[in-house]
Amino acid sequence: MTISMKDFEEHLENNPHIYPMFKKFALEAAKYRNVFSASAIIQRIRWDTALYENDSKFKLANHWSPFYAKKFMEEHPEHKGFFKQYKNFDDIKHLDEEL
Repeated sequence: MTISMKDFEEHLENNPHIYPMFKKFALEAAKYRNVFSASAIIQRIRWDTALYENDSKFKLANHWSPFYAKKFMEEHPEHKGFFKQYKNFDDIKHLDEEL
């Protein structure tokens, strides 16, 4: 399965609550680290929603992490290089099992 930036934009529109969490945790991590893992932030979002939301059916697939990383670094140029960035986001391929 190939995920495109268009797919990500649709995902953002359908899930407006995720990016603010991603940004919050990325900025928190940036206080202590020069580089970090976008996947670790996705895991933290999962952790927090699983613990603090009663009967949460929240799901966030791993394949979105490079797109969130790219968006964060574009919005926060002072953190350029904080996440490893793929050269061509349209070429990132992932399996559906990565949930």
